[in-house]
Amino acid sequence: MRMVLNGKKVDATNHCEIPVYNPATHKIIDTVPNATEKDVDLALDYAKQGAKIWGRTPVGERVSILIKAAGILEENSKEMADLLCAELGRPYKQCLDEAASVGETFRSFAEKSKTQSAAKCFPAMLQIWLW
Repeated sequence: MRMVLNGKKVDATNHCEIPVYNPATHKIIDTVPNATEKDVDLALDYAKQGAKIWGRTPVGERVSILIKAAGILEENSKEMADLLCAELGRPYKQCLDEAASVGETFRSFAEKSKTQSAAKCFPAMLQIWLW
């Protein structure tokens, strides 16, 4: 797996990786970049730039983007469930339910973003959801 920075898939600047194990089988299922402080700083710079762009995006366009994202997430929920199951070792049904809820969450954000005040706080709502 690679990191995505500014829309591009990249390796960590130190080219080091961390193995990802399936906790149920103890087999390596993938690797992830071992990001350096420089990588994190760069990611934060890009995120700040993205937040400015998002802030200038009209609410109607934001809603359309969120609804499109929800559809893509829903279309790929079984693949996401497979990945969650392999990464976390949890029961498949639980992972499938969680994967399905992601699209619903984005649709909820889209509805809330229809008001200007909610649209301004969307990044904070997403940040809370991701943590």
